[in-house]
Parts: sequence; structure tokens; C-alpha cells
Amino acid sequence: MLLYCGRSRPERAHSTARARREPRGARAAAQVRYREERTSFLHFLTSVCAIVGGVFTVSGILDAFVYHGAQAVRKKVDLGKQI
Repeated sequence: MLLYCGRSRPERAHSTARARREPRGARAAAQVRYREERTSFLHFLTSVCAIVGGVFTVSGILDAFVYHGAQAVRKKVDLGKQI
């Protein structure tokens, strides 16, 4: 059994238990398979456009909220009401 302890070389574990080989077709109860793939440039470009579009949308909503809020306050001040 090999243990990695943060060193550059693995060390042998001092254990009395023997490693047991599983048959080739046997699978663990829970198994995680990790596969790394590169995404295409078109996928990257689409993601960037989605982010930029989202930023513009949120900034437009905030701008409209501030503008209409200021207009409402200005109307009330013009009518002589207290804020």
C-alpha cells in the first residue's frame, strides 16, 4: 500500500493487512470517474457573450430603478411634500 504524505516520493505503509486483488469485472459500491475535456472556442465565446449580456441587463435594471425612484422623489418635492 502506498501513502502520500506531502513528500515527493510515496512511502510504503507499515501494515499487517495484505492488499486484496479484485477480479477484473468487480466494481466498487461507489465509483467516481473523472474525465477532463477541452471546450471549443465557440463554447468559450458563447459563455463570454452570456456574461457580458447579463452584466448589461443587471446594470440596465439598476439604472431604471434609480432613475424612476429619483423621478418619483422629484415629483413629490415639486408638489411640496416632505420626503
